[in-house]
Amino acid sequence: MTTTPTAQTTSARLAAAEPYVLAFGGQATPWRQSLRELAGTDQSLARALTTIDEAVADRLSPVATELLTTTPRGLRLLDEQAEPTTPETQSGPDGADVSVPGILLAQHATLMALDDLGVDLFDNRPVATIGHSQGGLGVALLEALMTGGSHRRQPSDAVVQVHALARLIGDAAARTTARIGMSPASGATPMLSVRGTRRDVLDQVVAGVRAHAPISVGVTNGRLAHILSGLPADLAGVVTALERLADASAQDRKQRRRGGAVLAPVTEYLPTTVPFHTQLLAPAVDDTVAWAQACGLDPDLARDLATAVLIDPVDWPATVQAAAAHPSRPRLVVDLGPGTVLTRLTQAALAGTGLAVAPAGTSAALDGLDRPGRAPQATVDRSRFAPRLVRLPDGRLSLDTAFTRLTGRSAVLLAGMTPTTQRHVHGPLPVEPAPGQPAPAVQGARRGRSGGRNRGLRGDPRARRGGGPARALRG
Repeated sequence: MTTTPTAQTTSARLAAAEPYVLAFGGQATPWRQSLRELAGTDQSLARALTTIDEAVADRLSPVATELLTTTPRGLRLLDEQAEPTTPETQSGPDGADVSVPGILLAQHATLMALDDLGVDLFDNRPVATIGHSQGGLGVALLEALMTGGSHRRQPSDAVVQVHALARLIGDAAARTTARIGMSPASGATPMLSVRGTRRDVLDQVVAGVRAHAPISVGVTNGRLAHILSGLPADLAGVVTALERLADASAQDRKQRRRGGAVLAPVTEYLPTTVPFHTQLLAPAVDDTVAWAQACGLDPDLARDLATAVLIDPVDWPATVQAAAAHPSRPRLVVDLGPGTVLTRLTQAALAGTGLAVAPAGTSAALDGLDRPGRAPQATVDRSRFAPRLVRLPDGRLSLDTAFTRLTGRSAVLLAGMTPTTQRHVHGPLPVEPAPGQPAPAVQGARRGRSGGRNRGLRGDPRARRGGGPARALRG
């Protein structure tokens, strides 16, 4: 069913050719739920997915026997109702041989559902397309859809190839994981989320763990949010080391040996069977390329996609910010899921930029694209407060801030104080001292023992009477 977008809806913004960014999610996303919601209510969409699945099985027939070692169910991922042939289990996460191609099929279903809703991503193309972790396969799928000329319901050879490579990447990752003993054990999985810890602290902790294999910081989701990849037993050692460090930090704070916030890391094992984004999976890349060649698939594309999904580290904030910096100045990011996991990560990465993130990875989110009042709220744009360098009329380079624009003076910061709590004299002062001349003094300033000017307010009688600069300013 095609609907007419109304003003202020996300669909209307896309129909008006507003620049936007398209994002695809990766592992640890609810792909089964998304696939069930979309294919279960649209028979035409379900038939399109099974057609793709059949074409992929035919394309992979030359290596069917080898794939049986990791995928005994056969080459078909979906049954005739577009339900996964491997049932969902409560005992653990899906294997990579199921989840990697399953996530891509769910994203393909979302693209078809968008087309049915009248949101044409092919006439108004995104200014940038980005993928988190295996979301790179979604990016490759969209490129194949746009170049193959068959983005409706009949898959082109390029589309089938991307889906086939997703199957091979998942199978190769599962086989390599089984060979080197990285399967989940005792609640630990090959990927560990660590929140509330800076990267330098995390690197020191990892370096101090006696690991049997390298531990990699595979994914960076924020300044204090990282994901480690490695052997489950080694990652359990990281958890223990972080707990000890947190206890020591709490003791130091309690005994006043150190101030500031107490280290409080939050660790969580991801529901995955494969340590994505680590050199431990290098053999899986080679397997993917060998199988691709046997099936007549593009070996270069196979290596590029397998390396991106299995080995290359991910820095999501940097990826998102690079896309947001496109010359067309996009103000909207559309998350194709599955689910809304990537929406939350992207919103955090875009805080203070003025961009909005529209979820489209669930049936309810797709429905909300056309509903007034459901448009995403943009984050507050704080870019106008950011300091920047400017060239003065006399050729000197200076720092430009709200403080310098208000006072006409050079930016000043006192230790332990914000720039807005200082007293300033009236009248023009040079932004920078002339070459060979001392810096101009601020009224009431005097040199401390160190020879610096960080005690300027001590010369103010109001500061002495009031007990400090903060009270003096209120006078």
